[in-house]
Amino acid sequence: MAPLKLRTELVMANPEVQALSLGGVPGTRVVAQTDIDHALQQRGWWETFYRQFGKSAGMVRITRPVLGNGRSRALILVDHMCDGLCGSVTLFELEHRNAQSHVSGAFQIAVR
Repeated sequence: MAPLKLRTELVMANPEVQALSLGGVPGTRVVAQTDIDHALQQRGWWETFYRQFGKSAGMVRITRPVLGNGRSRALILVDHMCDGLCGSVTLFELEHRNAQSHVSGAFQIAVR
């Protein structure tokens, strides 16, 4: 289980929306929040969203990581939203070893 202190720091480290660089991640793109808001404010909002954003798998929001334990561990929250009974909110624990980050734990918080 993730330590309460680390979870609290995750919330404190993410007070506002930040642009995310997805360079090198195939099949992804960053879309302006105003464009997403506009699509989701329309009648039949998911239909409008998919018409505007093509064959997407929905939306994903990711928090900035919070580091702990001598900067070798971190937590991030991933919020995936899509149409109908689709989507989830997951807290990932990452461990940095051998010059790479690896998922060492996943805690599903919600299923939509």
